[in-house]
Amino acid sequence: MLLLVVWVGSAWCWVCFLPRNGSFAAMVDRGTIAIKWARPPQVLPEKYLGWQFGRNSSLKLRWWVRYQTGTSFGSKTTEVVIPVWTGIALVGFPALLMWLHDRRRAPGLCRKCGYDLRGADHAACPECGSTLV
Repeated sequence: MLLLVVWVGSAWCWVCFLPRNGSFAAMVDRGTIAIKWARPPQVLPEKYLGWQFGRNSSLKLRWWVRYQTGTSFGSKTTEVVIPVWTGIALVGFPALLMWLHDRRRAPGLCRKCGYDLRGADHAACPECGSTLV
């Protein structure tokens, strides 16, 4: 759920973090998470350091992975940009499969092992011991 909020919210606003040592930067912007690192660490002006926030001028989201290298402030930089929807898919798809698997048990069956409990007066499943009856 948090990834979905980040993805939708990043269409309106961006957030960036630059530490004092200037070795890396992290940014959430327009539906992506970007990580950039520099070798050697960059010497940045004080106004660029720490947390920065801003508004996007358009609501256009980015959809694809990007990898690029270059130079900035005299350092070689590498940047990896990953769309937030990939995290949503990586977490959401297995969660959906587990939810569907759990929901397919018919009434009267043990939710853990599927043992038929109809007509039984047990507080727990006699097959697996589960109390999720």
